[in-house]
Amino acid sequence: MHTQPVEGTVRTVLRHPEPYFLDRAVADAAQLEKEGKIAAALETWRSIATIAERIDDEVVSARAWFAVGNLLLDRGEEKAALSAYDTAIQRKPEHAEAHNGRGTAKFILGEYESAIADYDRAICLKPGSAAVYHNRGCAAFMLNQLERAIADYDEALRLNPDKVSSYINRGIAKNARREYASAVADYNQAVRLAPKTANAYMQRGVAQLNLGYIAKAKSDFELALKLAEEAGNATLKRYINRRLQELPDLKRGDDN
Repeated sequence: MHTQPVEGTVRTVLRHPEPYFLDRAVADAAQLEKEGKIAAALETWRSIATIAERIDDEVVSARAWFAVGNLLLDRGEEKAALSAYDTAIQRKPEHAEAHNGRGTAKFILGEYESAIADYDRAICLKPGSAAVYHNRGCAAFMLNQLERAIADYDEALRLNPDKVSSYINRGIAKNARREYASAVADYNQAVRLAPKTANAYMQRGVAQLNLGYIAKAKSDFELALKLAEEAGNATLKRYINRRLQELPDLKRGDDN
């Protein structure tokens, strides 16, 4: 599907704003997203929002502004995304996903307490989302509310036992609480589920080092470095190299 037919659909909707034509425009906007034509998708969703508001269809308007917010967030335009999510929530206050999206935009902007308020609302509206509990845990961690963060990661993993990022983040929170052995157990689960995740090995290396297991830490850091190189993650590579350089010499059999 190309942009020109989509523009034609939008013009048709402007002339005939009946539900059938609006549904067609929504389908076309979603197709543009799928094809990676983000600028065209944004323009189409905004047109849909304008049309929906003209005919007092708040459900479609909320959906359109939510889609705009997601696309802007993916492009790194957090403040613009925040405004789009605000509008989606104004149109449909019970839109749980829009509250979650707005919370994520606020999180990226460093507004952690306000992000938690949005995640709270999203959970109240739709309590079964592992992703929202995970996100709230991340915000709580940034506020150094470690026990609260761990509780949210616990719930995220109860809802989705295969959520690798929640195992890693719960391990990081436990490491911050000096619960090193328990952190290692979380990282073990993460690498079992996703053996190519460099960050899981790197974080496990940190916990092993805190337990005094220098050889195990070195092994994890080296594997993490290999995976980071394969993934082209220059930032993680620099961090792991620094960790390797800072390792104390192996002077004892510390892994027995």
